[in-house]
Amino acid sequence: MRNPQVAEVVLALGVKTQLPAGVFRYRVHLGKEVREYFGKCQSHYAVVTNVRIDENQLSCRGATIASSESMSHAVIYEYCDWVKGVIHIHNLALWQNLLYRVPTTAKGVPYGSPEMAYSIIDLLKTTDLQQQRIFVMEGHEEGVFTFGSSLEEAASVILHWLKEVGLGA
Repeated sequence: MRNPQVAEVVLALGVKTQLPAGVFRYRVHLGKEVREYFGKCQSHYAVVTNVRIDENQLSCRGATIASSESMSHAVIYEYCDWVKGVIHIHNLALWQNLLYRVPTTAKGVPYGSPEMAYSIIDLLKTTDLQQQRIFVMEGHEEGVFTFGSSLEEAASVILHWLKEVGLGA
């Protein structure tokens, strides 16, 4: 990985800006209603302050523990400098329909692990994942990730595939 230190992945969504010495910061730009909700309910999110894949370390601050998939979100932002939004959903029917139809992480790789982060990096380097903007985590049943230049774009990828496989309107 080019930069093993990633700073402040808030809710694992956001707008990325380059900081000195190769450190990255991600900030969320949320709608008014969401800002008001999270302003009142800070116990629902954490700020990831550091990710070191090689050492299997993730540091965060806040009233809750960061998602086990924060490392997976971080590698997408790191390897795709154009990405401004990443979405991770759980949907068994979509997962089953997309398994090996879209880029799929290596079999047997546990979610939330450095191995999963490296499997995602491998997909980014060896498949058309950056064009498809969706992948399935074989080692994380129901786990589907999408990403895009905005959260809206990442969400539109999910909606497209739900419709494509007959699960959405």
